Amino acid sequence: MQSFWEKFGKLYRLLCVITLTLMVLIVFVNAYMRYFLHSGFIATEEVLRYLFIYITFLGIVK
Repeated sequence: MQSFWEKFGKLYRLLCVITLTLMVLIVFVNAYMRYFLHSGFIATEEVLRYLFIYITFLGIVK
């Protein structure tokens, strides 16, 4: 049986992977929209900045 901390570690890694994947998807979708559709998301930089800060804090904890 897994201990609480092992389960927490798996959840923690999953959260980091999801956050980083979301950041990459936002960048690619926004780049596609800017170059091919000539419009982009309004708050892309702010969202990416906050996600980067969040993932940095998650990295500090680990």
